[in-house]
Amino acid sequence: MPLLVFDLQRFSLNDGPGIRTTVFLQGCPLACFWCHNPESQSLSPVLLHYDARCLRCGACARVCPAGCIAVDAASWSIDRSRCTLCGRCAEACPVESVVLSGRIREDDALLDRLLPDLPFYRESGGGVTFSGGEPLLQAAGLARFLPRLKERGIHAAIETAGAVPASELDLVLPHADLFLFDLKHVDPAAHRAATGADNRRILENLARVAASGTPVVVRVPVIPGFNDSEQVLGAIADRAAGLGIGRIDLLPYHRLGSSKYTALGREDVARDLVPPSAERLEALRRTMERPGLSVRIEGAPAPADDPRRDASPPASR
Repeated sequence: MPLLVFDLQRFSLNDGPGIRTTVFLQGCPLACFWCHNPESQSLSPVLLHYDARCLRCGACARVCPAGCIAVDAASWSIDRSRCTLCGRCAEACPVESVVLSGRIREDDALLDRLLPDLPFYRESGGGVTFSGGEPLLQAAGLARFLPRLKERGIHAAIETAGAVPASELDLVLPHADLFLFDLKHVDPAAHRAATGADNRRILENLARVAASGTPVVVRVPVIPGFNDSEQVLGAIADRAAGLGIGRIDLLPYHRLGSSKYTALGREDVARDLVPPSAERLEALRRTMERPGLSVRIEGAPAPADDPRRDASPPASR
């Protein structure tokens, strides 16, 4: 089965070493209440409508085979129960007000999108990162595609929350050069309350990756009221240090995904959260450092001993 991709971001600088292309795969087994890519949660394509961009031109309604879109001078609406997700409305929209998230990308077509940036990958020690959603939900497709990157010397990173069966992880593990492993909480009940699932598989898979020898960086989304305490983050740091992991990245909560909830016809339940201040993040960062474990705030300059640099492909590749 080809990969189901909902976005592709070139010249990414925060998803692994060097200059990268991040490929976002559709589908996620978690439902984090703060998710900034809510369109990725469905295992099937989803339709978004950004009202602020809409020209009310009616092009989308005219091509809709199900007749489920209604447009007039003042409003736009859709009967999602009748929508077949054919994508014709998105193709007809002249301003990308209507967007279909999730499209099949055949392997050859996806590779053609990635290879033009090969000189940048090689010069910077970069490569390709697969994110999501949860990329390991499409483990079989990744296991088929990743060797094609390896043949060309392209460094491959997997950003995962690890909430999949170990058998799915094992399909991808031999082909990945780096794991960016999201760890949100170590307490099962708190994790389930915030994400809809406990963290047993996540913790087991993190240990599995750490034991494999494949470089791994733990990434922690810092969410106000959920895990932004010294106790919770300290427990995460202890877990990572106990597994011999040398790096944690803190990812501050932000509101950049808020408009997507409206575009999906959903409520943004995290809309009132206040992103943590730089001072608070720095204080938390200091409390998490352990012998052999360094902690970095995402967006801050990477130190020279950043293990993600060590995970870069050799210059000869």
